Amino acid sequence: MKDTTTDVAWAAGLFEGEGTIYLARSTRRNERPRLALSLSSTDKDVVEKFRSIFGVGTLTGPYMQKKSTKPCWLWRVRKEEDCDSMIEALYPYLGTRRRMTIDSLLAEKEESDRRWRPRRRGRRPGPQVARDQLGLLG
Repeated sequence: MKDTTTDVAWAAGLFEGEGTIYLARSTRRNERPRLALSLSSTDKDVVEKFRSIFGVGTLTGPYMQKKSTKPCWLWRVRKEEDCDSMIEALYPYLGTRRRMTIDSLLAEKEESDRRWRPRRRGRRPGPQVARDQLGLLG
């Protein structure tokens, strides 16, 4: 992370207004939910500066949003250790409401991690396999 206190404070203010933190649930069957952070803006230079302060995440775009004539740029990070380091850096500068959101999501993730069990790989035997094993004609 390449930062100064002023840069991180600026980034926290931007994230407070334009950023999102959420629990990303994978479409893959064998992955547990994880925290993700994103930030979008119509000003590419602002999103690039935000990304350069932390040196993590991906910047994509431009995208055209509904009811807008300006292209939008999206920065996102999902890697667990990157999210953790960003939350640690931003947290002291964020407002109460955003901190409560982070605390709630961290608690939800912790509970999810505690309950999570990897799913077994492979297919369950279908009805024909069961009939064959039992010696039944199908």
